[in-house]
Amino acid sequence: MTGSATERKRAAIYLGVSSAGQEDNWSLATQEASCRAYAKAKGWDAAAVYKDVHTGAEVFERPGLTELRAAMRAGAFDVLLVPALDRLSRDQNHQGLVLSEAEHAGVLWDSATEEIDDSPTGKILRAVIGGMAELERLKIAERTQRGMWARVAAGKIKPGPKPPYGYAWSGEDKARFEIDPDTASIVQRLFREIESGGSARQTALGLTRDGIPTPTGRTDYWQRTSVVAIVRNPVYTGSVEAFRWQGTRST
Repeated sequence: MTGSATERKRAAIYLGVSSAGQEDNWSLATQEASCRAYAKAKGWDAAAVYKDVHTGAEVFERPGLTELRAAMRAGAFDVLLVPALDRLSRDQNHQGLVLSEAEHAGVLWDSATEEIDDSPTGKILRAVIGGMAELERLKIAERTQRGMWARVAAGKIKPGPKPPYGYAWSGEDKARFEIDPDTASIVQRLFREIESGGSARQTALGLTRDGIPTPTGRTDYWQRTSVVAIVRNPVYTGSVEAFRWQGTRST
């Protein structure tokens, strides 16, 4: 991924060699010179240079890379520039980890010696990054679902964007409902009219005529469907049940 040559971006350069005694015929000085020349051609400022001597399999035990990742999360630079992608790691999963962190932080990544966008390596890396993003999304969804089940098992109400009309949340953890004095009387009126033989349509017209705010507040007119939804909601008869609805995917 590359940025526009007309934008003045801050580039962080990461350099790595595999061991103190053997530098892969690709010395730190040579790497830095290549990256600085590339950054200059792009119109980027070399904001910082991070260096490591490491083995090819390591990724979490490099002080230079650890410092770079922290600076990246802090927004200290705009572009992560390497002389070649294997300087990050020879393991494409490790490469994908660092580069997915860069994308999450809004940081571009580029190589001074490789055409990343159209290269086989670039295509594989994008697939790795996409897979890691999907995995993280699924993990977040799983953690959220586990937390929701634990909350319900503890006897707490499953929270939503807002409580049912006529109620308010009780407490910061939204564990229970409490009566909302501003709208509870409207719910009581609605039930009285339906129980006395009134229709949902007549009740809706009466609430609209009397200028009663609707549950959503997005319109001045009560709908018959809103009245029906309230009278059929078991929460108003004291029955609160979580996970009443289950989605299925058609094949």
